[in-house]
Amino acid sequence: MKPDAWICCETYSHPQPHAGQEHPAFGGGRTAWADECLARIPEGVFIQWVYDQLGKGLPKRVWTEAGNVSNQRHRHIMRAHFGTYWNGTRGELAIDQIAEMVQQSTAHGSDAISLFGEVSPFHAGAELNYLALENLGSPANPKADLDLFLRDVAAPLLAGESHVHDYLKYAGLKNEPHAFRMR
Repeated sequence: MKPDAWICCETYSHPQPHAGQEHPAFGGGRTAWADECLARIPEGVFIQWVYDQLGKGLPKRVWTEAGNVSNQRHRHIMRAHFGTYWNGTRGELAIDQIAEMVQQSTAHGSDAISLFGEVSPFHAGAELNYLALENLGSPANPKADLDLFLRDVAAPLLAGESHVHDYLKYAGLKNEPHAFRMR
């Protein structure tokens, strides 16, 4: 193996400890036996976690200090399926969810953020999601400030800040058919 290769191991869970007796579903909390398994993974490996169940449209779960990840032996990636086929939202604008994921993940010790991306950046929602992923948490926007992203990145692409806010408002109506009434 190449000595400088990066290895990523996917947990299919979130680092917040699982409270129930049953095995958690995909993206559910870390099981009691997970720490023993993680301890067997070689030092320096990236551990990838799932954020999906903390996203919009789900009952709000709290990410506590018990869900912090340690960078002592491993590096950590937080990823989500925002705007993908897997959540039934292919190409949907998810920049607000991405901003929240970056803020929460960095506050709890993650080193990197990832989207399960499968959509061409030629779709407006997907392009803005990928640009948000690049900007939020970067040196240009270290606190993942959504308003800063909208002003500096999205507004120039959508002909100004007022158009950005209109675009966000209308894109958010996609899954709200009751909002479209014929007059």
